[in-house]
Amino acid sequence: MTLIIKDIPSELLYDELYDYFSEYGRINDFRIKYNYGYLCYNNSDVERRVFSTYHKISGYKLNVDKAGQGDVVDRCLRCPMHCGGRDREFVHSKTDDRYHERVQRNGHPLDKFKVVLDNIPECNVIELKDFVRTFRLDPVYARITQSGQHGIVEFGSIEAKEDALRILDNVTFKNMQIGCRPYYTRERKNFDDEGYKRRDYHAQDGQHMKDGMGEKGLPMEKEELCEDLKGWNESIIDNSKK
Repeated sequence: MTLIIKDIPSELLYDELYDYFSEYGRINDFRIKYNYGYLCYNNSDVERRVFSTYHKISGYKLNVDKAGQGDVVDRCLRCPMHCGGRDREFVHSKTDDRYHERVQRNGHPLDKFKVVLDNIPECNVIELKDFVRTFRLDPVYARITQSGQHGIVEFGSIEAKEDALRILDNVTFKNMQIGCRPYYTRERKNFDDEGYKRRDYHAQDGQHMKDGMGEKGLPMEKEELCEDLKGWNESIIDNSKK
């Protein structure tokens, strides 16, 4: 079952929403599209509990409903930065303090070299990168989410990312067992020079989703062209029928 989160206020960032809903269980798919989002868990009991629960984050009420097949949208139409679309959400000066928050939730950075480390202990970015380097991996960028529970680490190539996924899953960091999963991204337009299969908040190296969900990074980190989402809608529709 796929859940749809309606009327998401622009004041709420992706990290806040992801951290909140991840408290209910392991997220398989989470993506935000303008002022609504789609959410899938790997457990149907969790999905039913989330569906029947009253949700309020930072004072904002969220309306969670079951998503029907007609709710699935196959293209990004609202990204003036990359897809050429237009949307009132983006009609703001870059000097506006709220502009960056809106782009952070709706932007399109290049994320296919990133992984997410779950259940990390209290640490700073330097400690996180040093920990990754102990496994002979070479992180080029890292950040920690606002909750402090997740670390996002970027590598220089797909091969390095795949090594990290293999090596860093179920290892111990400061006496805590952490998980490692692909980083998933937001909307992508249906074109890609390399023919990768893309999905919203799905693995950026063209592989099918494994068993986790990642988080959204800042679009100011790196520019890119929107890439292919071919095959993504079919998976969401299949999930909604379960």
